[in-house]
Amino acid sequence: MEDLMSLKFTHGGNIRKFREQFGKKNVIDFSANINPLGPSQRVLDIVRRDYNVVVHYPDTDCEHLRKELAQYYDIDAKNIIVGNGSTEIIYLIARTLCPKKAAILVPTFSEYELALNTANLKFIKRLEKDNFEFPDNKVFEEINNVDLLFLCNPNNPTGNLIPEESLLELTEIARKKKKFVILDETFIDFCLARSVLEQAPENKYLIILRSFSKLWGLPGLRLGYAAGHSQTIGLLKKYKEPWTVNALAQKAGVESLRDKEHFDKSVRLVKNESRFLFEKISKIQGLKPYPPSANFIFVRIIADISSKELYFRCGRKGIIIRDCSNFRGLNNKFIRVAVRTRSENLKLLKVLKESLNGKR
Repeated sequence: MEDLMSLKFTHGGNIRKFREQFGKKNVIDFSANINPLGPSQRVLDIVRRDYNVVVHYPDTDCEHLRKELAQYYDIDAKNIIVGNGSTEIIYLIARTLCPKKAAILVPTFSEYELALNTANLKFIKRLEKDNFEFPDNKVFEEINNVDLLFLCNPNNPTGNLIPEESLLELTEIARKKKKFVILDETFIDFCLARSVLEQAPENKYLIILRSFSKLWGLPGLRLGYAAGHSQTIGLLKKYKEPWTVNALAQKAGVESLRDKEHFDKSVRLVKNESRFLFEKISKIQGLKPYPPSANFIFVRIIADISSKELYFRCGRKGIIIRDCSNFRGLNNKFIRVAVRTRSENLKLLKVLKESLNGKR
């Protein structure tokens, strides 16, 4: 098995790197799963209007945003902590709870593993022969042997949803056995699947992660949050650095939650375009897409070409895809593409076909 040092974890979305790498000013980024509509216009307006707040320190407790989130989810503000992206909270959880033994279901978001680098880690594998579906029995068995389990629902990069019945059973088992389940629901709004966030305030051993980067289109402002039992959230706050969430990000978060029209429009677009893109990729010889549940499509390369070579061929044409070879549990035959607008998706399809046919 690969060790932590042998895997070179990277992420999509590095526009500066892509432009330098391919010598192109204009690229279309399918490597990062961001709302193709971007942030709400109301958010952009509020950031432009209130830019002068940068002369003051931000509210370290993010009180206004936490109250807005509490109203949005019908829970108490004491059950919410806000961070500099959900990634800050992932690391905060790891160093606060300090699990001796932890488990991660792979392939998945690499920051879970990096955050838990001092724990004795167990990797539970989603298997290709099972279409990367949730391995109920393995997870239920392993929860007995660890202090903490990280899960992603829908999973990144495979796109699988955890069956609702399995998830509810797992969170109840964890509560009874006093094992922490950290459930990352960053992409759940795109598929309108049932969240278990409403359970978090009553379960000391369940923490739900959410982000403003994906559906709300604010990755550059770095804004995320977690919901959990008040005692668990209170413990996390003791270990959290002050002022990690800037004032403009807090204002953008509040305004995002208030713009239901943008939310609904974004979900409709992604639903329609993910269906379109899946159907079209399915017809490209040499590719096998997996049914999407969020705003990205996980694809196996059947053709005689590696994910790295396909990445470079597409990149030279101004299309950036995600090479998934550095996800633990995957090899160089998998890619991931974000769902974008129809015109952008058509360009992606054209470039994928050309690249698979040897056109560089």
